[in-house]
Amino acid sequence: MVKLDEIRAETRRKAQERLAAIKQENNKSMQEYERQRRAEAAKTTRLRELRLAKEAVDRKNGVVPGPAPVVPSTAKPPAKAVARPRRAAVKQH
Repeated sequence: MVKLDEIRAETRRKAQERLAAIKQENNKSMQEYERQRRAEAAKTTRLRELRLAKEAVDRKNGVVPGPAPVVPSTAKPPAKAVARPRRAAVKQH
């Protein structure tokens, strides 16, 4: 019975070590995700400020902005269905 208790304790210890390692890895992943999110937000803010400043200068100089450029779609149009010739009906006797 003592041997069984030792095996259970060892199994529990190993499982707790694996759980701790997984939690640590998740924590690192979340920190990296947050760092990337903050960098993206800062970039977006900077680009927005530059765009607004450019628009203000354009308005000051009397430049009227044109319509936004149209970006062509990279998606392929759906394939057209090809009509297949019908086979002649075969009479069975």
